[in-house]
Amino acid sequence: MPPAISICVCIFRREEGLRRLLRSLQGLVTVSPTWELIVVDNDAARSAEALMQQAGADGIKITYDVEPMRNVALARSRSVRRASGEWIAFIDDDEEADPQWLAELWKCVHSGHVDAAFGSVCYLFEEGTPEWIRAVYPSQSRIAGASLGWWETATNNALVRRSAMTFLVELFDPKVGLNGEDSELFYRMANSGFKFVAAPAARVYERVMADRTNLAYLTRWYFCVGAAMTIIVNGGGQAQSARSLFAEVLSLASELMGVCRFPFSRLRGTRHLFAAAAQCGKLYAALTGRIPERYRISHYRKDLTPGPRLPSSSRT
Repeated sequence: MPPAISICVCIFRREEGLRRLLRSLQGLVTVSPTWELIVVDNDAARSAEALMQQAGADGIKITYDVEPMRNVALARSRSVRRASGEWIAFIDDDEEADPQWLAELWKCVHSGHVDAAFGSVCYLFEEGTPEWIRAVYPSQSRIAGASLGWWETATNNALVRRSAMTFLVELFDPKVGLNGEDSELFYRMANSGFKFVAAPAARVYERVMADRTNLAYLTRWYFCVGAAMTIIVNGGGQAQSARSLFAEVLSLASELMGVCRFPFSRLRGTRHLFAAAAQCGKLYAALTGRIPERYRISHYRKDLTPGPRLPSSSRT
């Protein structure tokens, strides 16, 4: 019998992160449904192959494949095509699963007729990260069983009905494979009538590197998100009317005025800065029809540092 769930992971030169992920998956509670693990290496040099062979020798059954073209959309699509489960679980290679992660997602999708459930991501910051950075770091609140819009979804913690994905003409679009490929897929699924719900008890833990906890990185993150949303919804936005563009400019001006609050309230000023960056991204996409790269190669480097520790109650 095929497994109930195929856990799909895409990796690019994050071997230590994948080791931690594998350990956490081995610690899933025994009431979890049957599952298989699909790992797609987006490195043509097959840098994760030795680790996969070692994991296999240690008794972890893994289907390992390689997507040589560096594009996460192509890698995700390849992982789904290799899957045999009725449901596809997505988790990132820099995350670790809570022991109840898969069981909670499974319970959620069987509590009603839904096509995908999305859990919560708990950030593990490095020691010394300022509290105000922790407070403004991008996150989404989840209410158990609440319906979600496509813009509230991501593949960093999701369980998706495979037939709902393959119902679409294509899986993840490589044209947005540098930023927003998962949002674009869920946008098309939502427009096809598929239902998404929140499963906050399904937790994963993401280690946040120090070079992702500064204003420069986060401002670029919001800029790219704004651009991606415009491309996804408007097909590049170049057909937007002059009135629509003028409204975006006014919104940007309003957010820039809010940035002036920074000396008086760092949190409020920072949130206005991020909103302004998103507006700039929307305008950039509307005028150019392009999505800038969110990540640079340095953010995919091998992470050999121990990093933050999981909460003791969730360690496997």
